[in-house]
Amino acid sequence: MPGEEEQRRPDGILNLGRCADSSADRDGRADTNADGPRVADGARGTDAPEGRPSTPLVRTTITATAAPPQQFTGRDVTITGRLTADGTPVAAAFVTLYNADDVTELVLVVTATTDDEGFFQFTLTDTVPGHHTYVVRSSGTAAYEPSVSAEMVITFVTIPTTITATAAPLQQSVGRNVAITGTLTADGTPVAEASVTLCNADDVKGVAVATTATDAAVVMDDGHRSHTGRYVALAVLFLVVASLLFPLLDGMSVAGFFGDKTYLVILQDNDEIRATGGLMDVFGLFTVHDGTIASLQYQYVGSDIRSTWNPIVNLSGPASFTEFFGVGSVALSDSNVQYDFASFAPKMQSDFYNATGQRVDGIIALDFTAVEAIMNVTGPITVSGEVITSRNVVDRLHYYSGIATATEGGAGGGKTLLTSILSTLTVDLGRLIRDSSVQQKLTLYSTLQALENEGHVLVYPNQGFWFRSAGGSAVGESTPSGDDFISVVDTTLGTGKADFGVTRTIDDHVELFSDGSAVSTLTLTYTNGCFWDYDVLSTALVPPGAEHITVQNATHAFRGPEVTNGDGFTALSSRMLVSANTTGSVTYTYIQPNVVSASGIGYHYDLYVHKQAGITSYILNASVQLPPGATMIHAENVGLHQVVDGDAHVSVAYT
Repeated sequence: MPGEEEQRRPDGILNLGRCADSSADRDGRADTNADGPRVADGARGTDAPEGRPSTPLVRTTITATAAPPQQFTGRDVTITGRLTADGTPVAAAFVTLYNADDVTELVLVVTATTDDEGFFQFTLTDTVPGHHTYVVRSSGTAAYEPSVSAEMVITFVTIPTTITATAAPLQQSVGRNVAITGTLTADGTPVAEASVTLCNADDVKGVAVATTATDAAVVMDDGHRSHTGRYVALAVLFLVVASLLFPLLDGMSVAGFFGDKTYLVILQDNDEIRATGGLMDVFGLFTVHDGTIASLQYQYVGSDIRSTWNPIVNLSGPASFTEFFGVGSVALSDSNVQYDFASFAPKMQSDFYNATGQRVDGIIALDFTAVEAIMNVTGPITVSGEVITSRNVVDRLHYYSGIATATEGGAGGGKTLLTSILSTLTVDLGRLIRDSSVQQKLTLYSTLQALENEGHVLVYPNQGFWFRSAGGSAVGESTPSGDDFISVVDTTLGTGKADFGVTRTIDDHVELFSDGSAVSTLTLTYTNGCFWDYDVLSTALVPPGAEHITVQNATHAFRGPEVTNGDGFTALSSRMLVSANTTGSVTYTYIQPNVVSASGIGYHYDLYVHKQAGITSYILNASVQLPPGATMIHAENVGLHQVVDGDAHVSVAYT
């Protein structure tokens, strides 16, 4: 019987289920493995006598189902099930419902007794929206072993509301009234005495004009300005929806909320790292009409070479990639070789149109890390009868991606399941934005903002609503002119592609001189914790004009460097093969003509380290050697073993 060892499902997916392994100890308590919860036997509150009966206990099975698994707050969810022993009903046995939200400790909810046929029933309700996990446990008897049901995820959501509004007339002379009337309903039922607010939506944040209660008319009198039909009667809650929906779905263009916009969505597997964040597995196309998703389709492209959505396209660079490998064309799904998303997205937009005839207004890219974080807010979804949660979604995406190359149907249903997960997640995300509490919306807003800051969600065109400029700008554009910068861009190659076991370290030592120039020694280290060799094309982008002096490497196999110049940067590229469970590195030494500026009472040196989209974190070791006779007056982020999950800024000031 497994204890603390990993358990694997028949499909090969790792399962560390907290209730997967239980046994009865001598005092009648049910005890899981060392990492799981321990729950006392409520039915037998006394210690058993020394010794155990020689007759083995009969194994029991407990099944439980929640209906419906998603319910409105204030309404009932019924959990029914049955306790059997080798197929025979167990009557008059205690069964207990536990809340399993906490992985370390189950919380008792209620206890019931099975009927003559072994059936039992519980009823739940909740007044607060949220997602909860439950299990039903039988503590066993002198004749029967304990048992536990599979986990049930129950979701309570707020009752959805709908607000309709009509303005009459739509065009009016200044100084005269326009009447706006409407109805607020919840699940089709009118909502009386509810507060609604009329807002001017010229600004995405909305400006309150007037507030009233339902069953009353609202009259707007504007004698000073003329508008173009942008007054909309909205509940305050809907304004919060709009402020969250626009950055994700509309690329920060509020105008798209009142018209039709079409977007290309790209799911990137960041466990196979690429320049823009990961291997492109799935393309999606959806249209937003007046702020609502009007159409949605996804297509798996990971193995569908030369399909309509995945044709062969020409590469326009970068030179470090095309010259290094002598490659001029690839499948569209492999074309994200540019150094950043802002350089790649316009070409992707054009190539997709040339292949499909479909114009898109913007592109949204997200990786598996983003899907996991979003589901942590939205809660579980059910796809083909399987409950997908934030805890298992990455494993399931990997599994479905792995079997997606087979024929559709049977074991090859990975394509369908993969796209079904994304479709359901997209719809549920829209539902959350529409139906959830203000607190949930703010949580989603913060989550999306953090994901974008860390390069797990990328949007083009970037119009600066709340997405950082660095995430949507080309390399070098987000670094102040004259300052030093490092942007490491990795692309996995060959068969050893998995990136999740690799730790990256950036060591940068800069020696400054009195004339403002510097010599930089940059070491990129890859610690490969996988059981296979790691084949990677590593490119370091540094300021334009950098003069490469030497390169050293400590890897099993090495090719490079290839030194190329781009628009606003110099690229130092090398291909390395890092053997399993070893460490490989490459060290570049180069001269920079002028990276020091004079201001105030002294001199300043600033280094900006840009995190590659898709990776989780990296280790930064930064050291700066001042010119002879100089005195340090300020230092920021200079030091060793700094674990960084975003961009970093190293700064020193001296006299």
